Amino acid sequence: MKTQAVLVAVVAAALLGVVPGARAGVSPLLGRPAPEISAECWFNSPPLTLKALRGQVVVVEFWATWCVSCRASAAHLMKLEEKFAGQGVVFVSLSNEPRQKVEPFVLAMKMPYAVGGGSPTFEKFAVGDIPKACVLNTFGVVVWVGNAALESDKLEAAIARQLKANPPDLKRAAKAGLDKADWAMKNRKEALAASILAKLAIPPGEANLLGRADALRKAMAQRATERLAEGEQSLADKDYYGAVQAFEVVMKLAPDSEDAKKAEAHIKQVMADPAAKAGLELQRQAADEAARKAAEAPKRP
Repeated sequence: MKTQAVLVAVVAAALLGVVPGARAGVSPLLGRPAPEISAECWFNSPPLTLKALRGQVVVVEFWATWCVSCRASAAHLMKLEEKFAGQGVVFVSLSNEPRQKVEPFVLAMKMPYAVGGGSPTFEKFAVGDIPKACVLNTFGVVVWVGNAALESDKLEAAIARQLKANPPDLKRAAKAGLDKADWAMKNRKEALAASILAKLAIPPGEANLLGRADALRKAMAQRATERLAEGEQSLADKDYYGAVQAFEVVMKLAPDSEDAKKAEAHIKQVMADPAAKAGLELQRQAADEAARKAAEAPKRP
């Protein structure tokens, strides 16, 4: 009976994609449904729940701004996010620090995936050392736990293993991507929307999703024209920093358009003018300082 029970457990683990013995004894969550996540503030995404992400492979990382290894981990996660784009893999990075700590870090590292600050989820996941990462299969079960910096290769292998063991629902993943891109456009995060759309993989025959993607491209092209006009006005007002920011957004929203060519020409014009280039650098420094102070200022609940 004992042998039979062990055999059943091994088979169940294999079906779920759990690596036998992986980090055994370190995390009590291994092989169990992951507890729900939450955060006080979110960046690059509307608020997320694991329930809503069911059907996709999810990587949940726990980190902090003071953690030196977390910088290396963030850089690696960005590469993984790029590598697994369009395959139904979602990256969620959580810190228990407040907005004024997390936001400057997210901006400085240019983290493209969902980041939550002020998260009370650490205790639920029995987080000890950081950066810690958990891989969840499409059923929401924790199948791998490890150090996101020291075991980055194992993390990548665990993700790849899940894509084979329990392939994600690509239709649901594509819909989630379009929803996030729509959210980004509404919140004037055009570069994020363009990045999401560029990585989107819509399964064949999904006419509704293809229609949504086409409508989004048209909206992005229209926004590019609007942002070009804003940039040209900023350039006329000698707001070089605002102008270059607008032109860079245009180039991301509609990279092959006439608007993008005009935006690129304007940026070259600024960089070729010594006075304008110097003004751009001073304005950039002032904007960075203002952003830092804004992030550190107490936020109203």
